[in-house]
Amino acid sequence: MRLTLTLACAFATAAPSLAAGDPPSVIPARVAIDTSAFRPSADEAAEIQRLLDRLVEIDAPDRGMAPYMSGRQFAPIPESATFDSGILGAHHLVTPNEVKRLVELGPKALPYLLAAVDDKTPTKFTMTHGGGFGAMWHAAEVDVPKHSAREVAAAANHPDVNGGDPFGNDNTHISSWTITRGDVAFVILGQILNRSYQAVRYQPTACNVVNSPIHTPAIAAYLREAWRGEDSADVLLQSLLNDLRAHETDWSADRVAGAVQRLLYYFPTVAEPIVVALLDGMQGGDRAPLDADILVAIRFTDRPAILDAMLRAAERTGSHTLVPAIATPAVRDFARDRLLRLATNVLENPAPIQLGPFDDSYHTLIAVLQLFPAESERLTKAHLATAPKARAWPIIVALKSAPVPTPWAIPFLRPYLDDETATGWEYGPNYDRRPYQIRHFAGESIARQISGLTFTPHGENIDPDDVPAMLDRVRRAADGDLTALVADEPDHVAAAPKAIAALASVTIPDSLLVLDVQNEGRRVLALRWHEGGERDAVTIDLASGAVTSLTTIPELGACTGVDLVRGGSPTRLAAYERSTGLVTVASLDPVAPPSTVKTGLPPCERVGRNPDCPGMFDGTALTDDGRTMLVLTNNMRLLAVSMEDGSVTEVWKHDGEIEADAIAFANAQVKPLGNDEFLLTGIPKDGEPLSLRSHGSVARVWSHARRSMRSVERVPAFGLNAGWGHVAWNNVNGDTTLWDLRNGERIKLPFPGSEVRQIVVDPRRMRAYALRGDGSIAAVDLASRTIVATLTPPATADDRSSDELRLAHDGESLLYVLRPQPTGADAASETTMTAFDVRGLP
Repeated sequence: MRLTLTLACAFATAAPSLAAGDPPSVIPARVAIDTSAFRPSADEAAEIQRLLDRLVEIDAPDRGMAPYMSGRQFAPIPESATFDSGILGAHHLVTPNEVKRLVELGPKALPYLLAAVDDKTPTKFTMTHGGGFGAMWHAAEVDVPKHSAREVAAAANHPDVNGGDPFGNDNTHISSWTITRGDVAFVILGQILNRSYQAVRYQPTACNVVNSPIHTPAIAAYLREAWRGEDSADVLLQSLLNDLRAHETDWSADRVAGAVQRLLYYFPTVAEPIVVALLDGMQGGDRAPLDADILVAIRFTDRPAILDAMLRAAERTGSHTLVPAIATPAVRDFARDRLLRLATNVLENPAPIQLGPFDDSYHTLIAVLQLFPAESERLTKAHLATAPKARAWPIIVALKSAPVPTPWAIPFLRPYLDDETATGWEYGPNYDRRPYQIRHFAGESIARQISGLTFTPHGENIDPDDVPAMLDRVRRAADGDLTALVADEPDHVAAAPKAIAALASVTIPDSLLVLDVQNEGRRVLALRWHEGGERDAVTIDLASGAVTSLTTIPELGACTGVDLVRGGSPTRLAAYERSTGLVTVASLDPVAPPSTVKTGLPPCERVGRNPDCPGMFDGTALTDDGRTMLVLTNNMRLLAVSMEDGSVTEVWKHDGEIEADAIAFANAQVKPLGNDEFLLTGIPKDGEPLSLRSHGSVARVWSHARRSMRSVERVPAFGLNAGWGHVAWNNVNGDTTLWDLRNGERIKLPFPGSEVRQIVVDPRRMRAYALRGDGSIAAVDLASRTIVATLTPPATADDRSSDELRLAHDGESLLYVLRPQPTGADAASETTMTAFDVRGLP
């Protein structure tokens, strides 16, 4: 390929240093190239079209279109992926080969992607938000850097871009969104253009922001205006150069490193002299972190001139930060001795101890372990000798990245298995934190070296009380005891689970809220929606599908501020209208007309939480007899409201300070446990304030009969979804756990919590029913913690539907409720219910 290169400045002289906030003068104003090689051939054009067609097969989240995290990537270089914010844990991201290939084609694919950004064809990936805490809404967020005149001008012509309410509103809130081909094209464009284009991103806390060019056509119009041009390669090249010339506000590590990376990937011949000049201008000091980001971005290269310049930058500046950034196989193979000398200098003459283990020495240690295994023991011990106590922790952590096997690793680590020195880190859930000690880190690194051994104190579904036994197993394995690799035998062998067949199943052409299962699993008591917002209380015969209306109840659960209030009895419920303080109470068995009472509660709005109003979700509950409504307010008061005369009595109040700016983030909840006991969550610990700076809270149980409150220690204070007497179930970030509220102990399940979507417990607290990810239902005996039966509905939920369990109030029958997601403008809602008789379980 013949390139004509015109540079606005010469590279013959030494490049000046780059002062923070100044545009780097080594970047030319413009580079002219022959772009004919960047026009797709007929075969490439056909390939691009096939790739676009196959985008509709996407069925999993990826960066730029993920519900629980926000991040960026340049797909051809997996190491470029970032996690910017979101919920910690597994996100199950998948970058399809089609996305990677389209990003690889870069300037050749740009015109096709711009043409596809308003393609409404749906993929197989639907994201849902079930309500409760948080929300999902449409927005129009587009990355428009201030230094780009063409993008700023295009945005000015499309005021909907980056406009509107940043937190959404009732008009933009949605419950689900199916990613379209246009959404994916939007994300791919961002990867090519060095822009953070995110079709769906996570917004703390528990929110999803949807920036779809399908829903908001202004996004597609903006993109076409901002990036139009007959020569896509030239448009991309000049934009990347402009990113490198960005002034103070946009001279960020992400933008600059991304521009250098893409420039070198798409235009290597053009990029080489520019990148070499940038590297030769590095002077270390305060600019070293940004210099390191640039070096990491170009680590994929094997061009000799750039590899030599990377080494020169580290040698000239003497910056320890740059050494791990350039430590790659390509640099080692290019100049092994030079790289080894740099690494040796970092480890034998380390910088002062930094907070935590992750300093320049730590990253250099990892590079030495991976690139120079023959020298790694000598250099590691030399580094330890510089400060034996302080250097031990980062060395132990770095050894988790050592090749397997590393012969000297286990003898080196073994003494540290008995080191109880606290590191300042903790493990375990936030309601039961334990100190992470040197021995725990040593256990993790040793387990990495022994096949078949695991040690993850912070792992999913790990009980902190089990960690000492896990650590003892690591000690035995490190000492050569191979029996430590064999899992302990269970105390007893459980009988094979009994298969329970469905008793009855019926589909009703309505959206229903099931209240109870009655008549030995043959009748269902439910609420049925009306278009006007009201609901019927109905009974449904599961054998015939016949629906009998009992009574009509005013609008419930709508966004206008009406809450459904439930309690210990499934046949008594109430509708609480926040804006007026009116409560309508309905008794469904025996059938009686609803009664309405005007309460002394203050007017409340659904949004903008008033301190004296109930918690936004589950802030109210009825006593078993339905004569009193308990209200847990945002300012942590528990009120008893009479359903006869509307009078309000304060029965309990949190004794800590309530800061006004924290009220909007309060999430006080009260849930019935039966026998007029109630589970309270979202309240700070005794004596602690409710503030934006405090996160400590504790679960509580209120006995309304005794008018007493008790705290439950070592139990999650958030995510407790429901309870039955002394048992409650919790779900946080997809991990389900079951808890004993009497002593704060976890009730261990015979399967990972990540496999469970919902749990219900029978009234006698003898058996739990777990709805698992595959749609099956496991009946678990709580005494033996074993599965005694499996129940399999004839149809289960998929990505476009929702499901739940309802256990009869008497515990004798179980109902599986399936609600498919309506598709199409004229699609009707429906509910499928499958009943199981669970009286005869062992």
